[in-house]
Formats: sequence, structure tokens, C-alpha cells
Amino acid sequence: MAKCFDEDYDVAVVLTNNSVALVEQTMKRLKSEFEKPISSKKLYVWDVIKLQNLDQLTGYILKNKVIFVVKKEMKNMGKLHEIFDEVPQLKDKNILIIDWTTKYLRNIPN
Repeated sequence: MAKCFDEDYDVAVVLTNNSVALVEQTMKRLKSEFEKPISSKKLYVWDVIKLQNLDQLTGYILKNKVIFVVKKEMKNMGKLHEIFDEVPQLKDKNILIIDWTTKYLRNIPN
């Protein structure tokens, strides 16, 4: 994910299984792995379901890198859809989608 951010991706959507515990674990891991850019306000990590007001996604925040963590279930996916529908600044962003629910990872050649 860090490499993709270096290569001009702006937003990452991280999909997790339908478990509050897994979302919390994923959030904790991301905040730990990206501690420096988060603390310097160059990266923001959001659990989409806890994003109560889309006004929180200000122009300043969206000029930086953003990660949305999303449970693969209707309410969370609906919230993600709403975010991309209602926040016009996201329409021109390069977006990476990562499914962290995959049980087996494999190398896929370029």
C-alpha cells in the first residue's frame, strides 16, 4: 500500500470480513504501520461506518492520502458508495482496492 501511495495513488479502500473485531484489528494495524504519515497529517485512516458526517472529509484532508476500512456487508458498502457519490473531490483520485479477507495470497506477475 505504501508503494502505491508513492506511485500517486491517493485513496486506498481496505475490505475486511464482516466482523467488528477484524475492522478494529485492521485499523490498529494500519495506524501502527503508518504512524509517521498519520502523525504528520499526511495520511488519514477512517472506519467508514464511524464516519458520521461527510463534512469531515475536508479539502485539506482530501489533498492528502486516505485509507477507508470497510466491512464486506451491506451497511458498510452502502456507506462507502455514499462517500464516493457525495464527495466530489474523490472522483478524480487514483484509488486502490485491497481485499484483506483473502485466505491465500499469491504472486501475480506484472
